[in-house]
Amino acid sequence: MAENRKTDNTTQESPVGNRWVGRNGIIILGVYLVILSVVLVLGIIQLWPPPPEASDTSQADAGAAFIFWTLSISAEAHMILLVTLASALGTQAHAIRSLYWYVGNRRLIFSWIMKYILMPFGGIALGLAFYFVIRGGFFAAGTDVLDLSPYGFMAMAFLVGMFSEQAVARLKRVAEAFFARAEVGRDSSPPAQTNSSNNG
Repeated sequence: MAENRKTDNTTQESPVGNRWVGRNGIIILGVYLVILSVVLVLGIIQLWPPPPEASDTSQADAGAAFIFWTLSISAEAHMILLVTLASALGTQAHAIRSLYWYVGNRRLIFSWIMKYILMPFGGIALGLAFYFVIRGGFFAAGTDVLDLSPYGFMAMAFLVGMFSEQAVARLKRVAEAFFARAEVGRDSSPPAQTNSSNNG
């Protein structure tokens, strides 16, 4: 009897968020994703560094325009901010593709809404993690960020954000090469193996 009760508890699903998202909810979520994507693109355009011949260290430290603000940041912080925006934009590409798939197939339920809202922040964390690993692992400590092309870091950050689940798996394998593998928790479950075309 105890075993049956335990099995029932582990297989029972929460009723929270199991309702279908209505028309208004779909419109609001779609507008949110589009507006956030536009803001990220505009931010990248504003923060993009000038050509090397037109810039020097004093200009890089003078300030950076971002939307409605002028930030007094170093060249290194400038690059980190660009990586942050590119990571978030990558997650937006994934989120928009996922949204139109679920809406088109009439399978969008409220339990997915939180993921769409929080995806950019998860992408930012992953993008920064990869940036610090590459920046610290493949470049000397004294390397001037002004000598580095932003294209490579931006492309890496965008792809990490767009393929965040694969990026987490890669980071996990790297971590397991240096640290002891953590024990699997009682409530741990591996990600579902789904087709990439309909993966939310």
